[in-house]
Amino acid sequence: MFDIGIWCDDENLKAEINAQVEAFEDFRIQNETARFDILIINISDENYSLAKISSILQEMNGKTILVLLAKDSAPLLDIMGLYVYQYILHEQLVERLPSCLNSIQSYLMNITSVCIHHAQGKQYIAIHDIYAFTYEEGFVYLYLQNKKISTQFTSLEKAMNLLNSDFVFVSRQTIVSLPKIDLIQKDRVILNNGESFGLSRRRKSQVIAQWEKRGELK
Repeated sequence: MFDIGIWCDDENLKAEINAQVEAFEDFRIQNETARFDILIINISDENYSLAKISSILQEMNGKTILVLLAKDSAPLLDIMGLYVYQYILHEQLVERLPSCLNSIQSYLMNITSVCIHHAQGKQYIAIHDIYAFTYEEGFVYLYLQNKKISTQFTSLEKAMNLLNSDFVFVSRQTIVSLPKIDLIQKDRVILNNGESFGLSRRRKSQVIAQWEKRGELK
């Protein structure tokens, strides 16, 4: 599931954007203070003009996929140094936004999600939603915030190959997400959803070092 923010004060335009986003099962609309994978901004709105949000966009640059909407092309010429996935004029919204979202979905599924096969079928799960993987009695399980899913993986190593540097082995049986760690105890790691997993003595110093380093980089 990928998170989309919509910054738009024009109610009619926003309703059209919402309708198009909701047609995609893998997208969910979040409020204005959430972390976004994708951000759709109507820069023709006074509250979201480039003059007002340029510093915010600079911070997001390269981290969030930006789609900018405008009444005409003139404001788009003022954008310097930003990676914008697509510019769309209001008059082209109905025609171009669906294909834009479809392209973004394909891109994100390839680089920021893991495809899981389970009893209910195939599911793409955003990497930042994953809390942990465990190996239990011959099966690999994936942990989300409030859910545990049996996966098709035959080993933790195969799951790890699809993940990024945010993940670390805390024992031979468990991989956890460093951003999800809330506390490291003598022999356990506590995640911010309340789950806890054993921490091997051999891996403890490495896990602590990576966790602390990640905290310094925030």
